[in-house]
Amino acid sequence: MLFGARAARAQIGKCGVRIVAFSSDGFERAAKMGDKVKARLVSFAYDLPLTNMNHAATRFYRALNALPEFDLAVFALLLNFPWEVLQAPLFKGMAVAPHATVIGACVQATFGDMVIMLLAHASVAVVTRRRLWILAPSRLEVVGFVAIGLGITALIEWLATRGYWFQSWSYSPGMPVIPGIEVGLSPLIQWTIVPLVTLWFLCRQSVHVRVGAGRT
Repeated sequence: MLFGARAARAQIGKCGVRIVAFSSDGFERAAKMGDKVKARLVSFAYDLPLTNMNHAATRFYRALNALPEFDLAVFALLLNFPWEVLQAPLFKGMAVAPHATVIGACVQATFGDMVIMLLAHASVAVVTRRRLWILAPSRLEVVGFVAIGLGITALIEWLATRGYWFQSWSYSPGMPVIPGIEVGLSPLIQWTIVPLVTLWFLCRQSVHVRVGAGRT
């Protein structure tokens, strides 16, 4: 029996007794009376919700962190956003646009970069039948990953600058373009450098995770 309505309330259910309400008063009163069993029960009931929440959050984080796509998406966002900001003046009107407009456009472009990178990863995974290839990629997988991203980016740039994409844009005079296809060089350089840096970070992270797991 627990002490008082404010101490704890028990409810009989199909699975037996279940603690549904509690307070620190029950622990203090039980401890003063020397009843260690009751004191521990009330203390357990007091800490149970927080403990369950911590366990649930830990399980969710571990499950999310175990997905290679999650880490890829995070690094894609972190690495592409600075590049988008730096190359923004190379697009027509962005050099004189309000800061909020530029940041909004860069954020939107960064999420687009993330989607392209996830598509490139999925394409390589389908071809190689190895979803975790990104944690220890071969040279052929790296080449395929970069090539797919470059191809998608070049196609989108070509369509957008001609008004065939969901959104249209054009280049400022400072943007170098590839003769013949008239596609901006900066987005293509981005999709040569950023994917390689992303793979490097992912490989380093997977090594640290394996080393940490081996020490536990």
